[in-house]
Amino acid sequence: MLSLLHHQNLVNLIGYCADGEMKINRSLDLPSNRNRLDWNTRMKIAAGAAKGLEYLHDKAPTGEVDSTSPVLEI
Repeated sequence: MLSLLHHQNLVNLIGYCADGEMKINRSLDLPSNRNRLDWNTRMKIAAGAAKGLEYLHDKAPTGEVDSTSPVLEI
């Protein structure tokens, strides 16, 4: 079902494996002193995440979404 959903604020689901190590570039819940985000960038991220969540709320089955869900490539 999720692989059929497409939105500009969501990454397309190509595949999924529940067994193994998860490798992410950067999650918003991890503290970082190296790459501080300015207020404008933080607001753009929050607005984009909100738009993606709104779309999922209307179109997708219920799933777990928390602070580790949005991932940034920095």
